[in-house]
Amino acid sequence: MKKLLTLYILVLSLLMTAALPALGGDKMPGGAVELKVKGDACYNAGRFSEALDYYTRGLDKAKSENEDNLYYACIGNIGNIYATMGDYKRALHYYIKGYEASETKGNREMQWRFATNIVAAYCMMGDVANARVFFKQQMSLPGTDVTMKKFYFYNNQSLIARTDGNLRMAEYYTKAALDYATDKRMPQSYVTSEIMCLGDIRMEVGDADGAMRFYAECRDSLARGGDKAQLVSVYKKMAEAALQLGDSAAAERYRHRYLSLSDSVFNTAQFNIAAGKLFEYENAETKKRVDGLVSRGRIQLIIIIVFVALAAALALMYAALRRKNRMLTDARQTLMRKNEELTAGDRRQKKLLEQYVNALNAKQNARGEGACADGRAQVERNEIGLDAEQQSRLLNSITSVLEDVETISRSDFSLNMLADMVGTNTKYVSWLINDTYHKNFKTLLNEYRIREACRRLADAEHYGNVTIQAIYEQLGYSSASGFINAFRNVNGMTPSAYMKLARQGAVGKE
Repeated sequence: MKKLLTLYILVLSLLMTAALPALGGDKMPGGAVELKVKGDACYNAGRFSEALDYYTRGLDKAKSENEDNLYYACIGNIGNIYATMGDYKRALHYYIKGYEASETKGNREMQWRFATNIVAAYCMMGDVANARVFFKQQMSLPGTDVTMKKFYFYNNQSLIARTDGNLRMAEYYTKAALDYATDKRMPQSYVTSEIMCLGDIRMEVGDADGAMRFYAECRDSLARGGDKAQLVSVYKKMAEAALQLGDSAAAERYRHRYLSLSDSVFNTAQFNIAAGKLFEYENAETKKRVDGLVSRGRIQLIIIIVFVALAAALALMYAALRRKNRMLTDARQTLMRKNEELTAGDRRQKKLLEQYVNALNAKQNARGEGACADGRAQVERNEIGLDAEQQSRLLNSITSVLEDVETISRSDFSLNMLADMVGTNTKYVSWLINDTYHKNFKTLLNEYRIREACRRLADAEHYGNVTIQAIYEQLGYSSASGFINAFRNVNGMTPSAYMKLARQGAVGKE
């Protein structure tokens, strides 16, 4: 369901830029308006890492310049970028943050826009109950653009119906949205999204041939100047439809186009750098709030100390509170050390990959300079018969698969499956992993899975009611002993100990 809904967020992104109230602000170099405009340009061009960087800086400037509308637009599109990258929980975090900020300011127009995106995000996560709650909010809030409001009424009704498994109603509302968008001559992105949805529904009911016709129509439309991220999604779906139709040659052709285009659109390394800057900005904002709380806390502490002399009971309560705070501080510090170790390990792994690719490129350039007597470039191959360009391309494909949590969480995910997904054999995949990271496939797979396990164990908000067993089964482990051993090898502690530290730390931060 999540994969099939990605295109909706690309259409919902128009809510953050279309029909906004006057932005205001001086268009000075580096000002909030300029940063937001540059972010939009990068977003529309599919350069998401650059867009994220501009929107992050735009948030800071908009806040300092008291430009609420710019702040809403930047934070909304940050959510859209994360949704496009497949991180729907992170996207939802920013939509809700924007919703609450606009609610505090009494901006009901922006509340409506954020509520509309929140419905889609919850649908992508399979949470139909919360999707319906915010759909009611969406319908109760005023939208100044009547055309937009009616279109998103049909659009979100379709999303909710699909999430609830009611494909008949989903198809009904999707056709209504398509007819409405066509009749009102809305931008092509709206029309394309609904055609894509009809293809998805056809796939879900087993009509791959019908789905392929809709996807081909989307492809032809996007090829005339549409969003590259949309085109990536189209090729991926066409590959899936071709497989269902038994046309393996077409499936491979579309899969190749999807992978090639995906590499140019979703630059993971650059995106992580931009995400790191966003993380630093949010940390700085959190620190400001904490510093304010600390200042107020000091005043309160003075008052408490005065009253401690008058009441022994208060003294005992104060002492108990201090002991609890020390325990929580120790827990947070321990967790921070573990998280720093995981982050450092991730950086080392990415550094190894970068160094390896650079070395391959250097070899490739060297071969280009040293040509044979007849003018042809020499082609040097490694011990298993791959040249530098083949190694680099194959390594990027392997990394893309391993970074897909849903794929590596399959219980049957194996070296053979990885080799099939990147279009080669296990010998090449195994050799590249060992030569790049100096570890075998199983060890590397466990590291990727355990990093995701750490994130879920620490996330009490979304996984507070999920057992450790459910988490490791979701990540592809079949037994508790296998998961515990893998977790201990990566983190040096058991999953239960890590979860206790993480959630104690989270309570302490609140």
